[in-house]
Amino acid sequence: MVVRMEAGIGANDPLVTAVAAKALQYGLKPDVRMEKGTNYPLTEIYLLDGERVRSRTVSDHLFRLPGVDNVERVTPSMVTLACNGARDAHHIQLSPSIKIGYGLPCQPIIGPCTVYPDIKQTVSELTKMGIKAIRGGCWKPRSSAYSFRGFGRKALRWLLEAVGENGVEIVWTEALESKHIEDIRRIKKEVGYPGEIGIWIGARSAGNQELHVELGKQHEFPVIIKNGIYERMVRQLFTRVEFVLAGPMHWREDGTLDEARSLPRGNNRVGICVRGTESLDPDSPFRFAPNHSLIATIHEKSWAPVGVDPSHSAGTMRNDLVLKNLASALAYGPDFVMVEAGYPDECLGRCDAEQNIPLRRVPEVLEIIAEHNRRNDLILA
Repeated sequence: MVVRMEAGIGANDPLVTAVAAKALQYGLKPDVRMEKGTNYPLTEIYLLDGERVRSRTVSDHLFRLPGVDNVERVTPSMVTLACNGARDAHHIQLSPSIKIGYGLPCQPIIGPCTVYPDIKQTVSELTKMGIKAIRGGCWKPRSSAYSFRGFGRKALRWLLEAVGENGVEIVWTEALESKHIEDIRRIKKEVGYPGEIGIWIGARSAGNQELHVELGKQHEFPVIIKNGIYERMVRQLFTRVEFVLAGPMHWREDGTLDEARSLPRGNNRVGICVRGTESLDPDSPFRFAPNHSLIATIHEKSWAPVGVDPSHSAGTMRNDLVLKNLASALAYGPDFVMVEAGYPDECLGRCDAEQNIPLRRVPEVLEIIAEHNRRNDLILA
C-alpha cells in the first residue's frame, strides 16, 4: 500500500510522522520516500507488511488523515473487520447530512416492509415527520412459495419516484440477486432520482455469496448486511462482510491469486444489522430471538457501523412489542435502526403487517431514538 501526501509536504513534516505512526499501530512498516519535483516535493509512504499481518487494514482509515492525497494498493490486501491495533471506528457518509458510525448519533431508517402503489402518500407523511432515510422492500424473500413476493422493478420505480418528489436524501432497498444491482442502477437513472440508494442483504440471502461479491465490486451503493436466521456467531457475519470488503479477486488457471488483476479495493461503505435469529422457544412472544448483545460485541471487535432491526425479531405490534424491542436494543448503542413503519392502521393482507408500526405512531419511534441520543449526548445534525 502506498500513501501519497499532498504536494508540498516534506518527508519530515509532522503530518507524515502521524501517518507513519498510524501504520505502525496496524502492524505495518512505513518507508518514507521523497521525490523533488520542479515546484514542490512529493512524499510517498510505502506501507510494508510487518510480521503480524499482510496489510490487514482499510485504506479509508489512512485516507482520512490530514495531508493525505491518495492511498493505493500495490498488492491485494487482506481486508478484515478486526480492529487490528488501531481500533479506529469507520464512519460512513451516506448523504449530505447523514453519517453513521460508532460515537455518532443513532440514525433512523424508517419505511414500509413492502412497496405498494400508494407509496407516495406514505413517503410524504414520513418526510413531514423529518425522516431523511427511507426503507422499502421491492423484492421480498419468503418462507412460503405461496406468499406475496413484492412487485419487483415496478415497485422500485414507484419508490424512487416517491422519494425523489419528497426530497429524501437516501433510500434503502433489498437485493436478492446480483442482477438486482443493475436493475437499481438502471431505474435510478431512468427516474432521475438525485439522492443516494443503499442496498441491504437480508437474512434469507445470507448464503448468496455471489451477491456479496458483486456488491463488493461496486462503490456507488452503500451496503447493510443483516445476520442470517441461523447465524448466531459474530465471526460468521464477519466472514460474509469480508466478501464485500475484499473487492474483485482474479485467479490463474493453477488456482493461485492473480495479484496484478486483483488490486482494485472493495466496497468499504458497509454496515452490519442484527435482526434476531431462529427462536427455539415456542412460547416466546418474539418471532425471532433478539440478538441485541451482538451490537456491543461487533463494536468491540470491529470498526464497522452496526445497527438493529427491532421489527423482525418482535414480529408484532401487539402489546407494543416492537417499540419495547427497540428500546431494549438501544441500550447496546446501535449506530442506526431499521424500522418497518408507514402503513395506515387498516393494513390487512399486506406483507408482515403485524410488525408494522402505523403512521400515527412513528413519532413515538423518533422520540425513543431522540431520547437515546440525548441521554448519550449525541446530537443529530
